[in-house]
Amino acid sequence: MRHALLPAVFALASLGAAEPAPPKAEGEKPVRILFIGNSYTMVHDLPAHVEAFLESKGRKAEVGRYLAGGTSLRDHWYHNEGTEAPKPTLAPAPARKGELDKLLVEQGPWDYVVLQGQSVEALPGQPREFDKYAAKLVAKIRAAQPEAKPVFYLTWARQDMPEQQAEITKAYAATAKANKALLVPAGEAWKDAFAAREGLVLHEADRSHPNPKGTYLTACVFHAVLTGESPVGLPARMESRKEDGKTKGREGKPLCDVPAEEAKFLQEVAWKTAQRFK
Repeated sequence: MRHALLPAVFALASLGAAEPAPPKAEGEKPVRILFIGNSYTMVHDLPAHVEAFLESKGRKAEVGRYLAGGTSLRDHWYHNEGTEAPKPTLAPAPARKGELDKLLVEQGPWDYVVLQGQSVEALPGQPREFDKYAAKLVAKIRAAQPEAKPVFYLTWARQDMPEQQAEITKAYAATAKANKALLVPAGEAWKDAFAAREGLVLHEADRSHPNPKGTYLTACVFHAVLTGESPVGLPARMESRKEDGKTKGREGKPLCDVPAEEAKFLQEVAWKTAQRFK
């Protein structure tokens, strides 16, 4: 990593507007990560997990968010343009014209910009044009932030359709390679965890979104990829971040609280998967 990592720059998930970063001591250069995605990033606050893991290792980080539920990469592109994507679309255009441009330019510099597509848009037969809009967004990122590293967040198959993981992985891996971007193989880590531990549940009851353990495992994979270090030994319980004495985002609940043995198992799986994809 180029810098050492500080408190998160939070964005309104519905609008994608980041707050200004707090003042830093002279010489501090936190690693800054912008997450572009949907509810797979929002549920249980994956960006806050990534930030907290980095800080637990003595680094400092700032995270930004450009998130809206149900959006594909194509939707994100058109939302920033201020128009609704041509049909078929998953998410009608909210009032977000230019918000991504502002985050990239006015809230930069960013060290990493994470791209996460809708849960099925990378699958064959889905008319979401995943490759096309992934490339367009990467080009936008590099034009605004030439030093930023694009990162593709490879998601998981739905609980009742595990056979789709191979196609999701194939699409994300090919797109990351074509765009010379990093790949965070979270979905593959989920697959490896299921294979290693019978009865493990990482999905919420809707069989789609991550439960707290699923978000924890995903954050461990992010830590492994972004730092090149094993996540084994990361905290199993982390408190929510506070600003001005007030807890932000989780109403006083812990950010995560995974039993120690399960946390170690998930950490080990994340590291093995990250090494396999390195």
